[in-house]
Amino acid sequence: RFDADACIVCAGPWAGELLRHATGLNVALQPTQNTVAYWPAEAGHEAAFEADNFPVLISDCELGAFYSIPSASEDEKGTWKFDRHGGPALAADELSDKDPARGAAEVAESAAWIGRHVRWVGTEPVSVEPGVYTMTRDEDFIIDQIPTRPKIAVVSTPCPCPQPSRSALSPCMCRAQGAGFSGHGFKLAPVVGR
Repeated sequence: RFDADACIVCAGPWAGELLRHATGLNVALQPTQNTVAYWPAEAGHEAAFEADNFPVLISDCELGAFYSIPSASEDEKGTWKFDRHGGPALAADELSDKDPARGAAEVAESAAWIGRHVRWVGTEPVSVEPGVYTMTRDEDFIIDQIPTRPKIAVVSTPCPCPQPSRSALSPCMCRAQGAGFSGHGFKLAPVVGR
């Protein structure tokens, strides 16, 4: 048991189910499989893909939506982190399944994009990490308080509310709560702010 004056819930792919059971709110959140791959820089070109030299990259083209973040840690040195945005929907019983084979199609699509647009990078990843996004239908974030429990805040991504000034949970976005932030939201944290 934990006692606190306030609580921020960041339950990732379990946020929708948790909100439904704990508060009765039905927020349309869909966990999806997203596979991050690290692609090898060709010998002599490793520095080109480090954070000081390579920008964040976002591409939305006929092959799909892709993003890249420069290598940031020693473990990633000499590689380029590149992924296809979006993936197949996951059911609740699949959330803990980290089988990289499920992301084979994403990796193949990424390899095709890299082969077409980027030089100095191999088209076979050196490592593949299966992950999960939690998305709302419109891919907007939910950051708000639960109306019936104002001391509980939720952080997530896309908000299903059709009105831009409203969240799915309360009439305005000026109070703290969120859902759908896992994976996708992590990359966009600088935009969200404090």
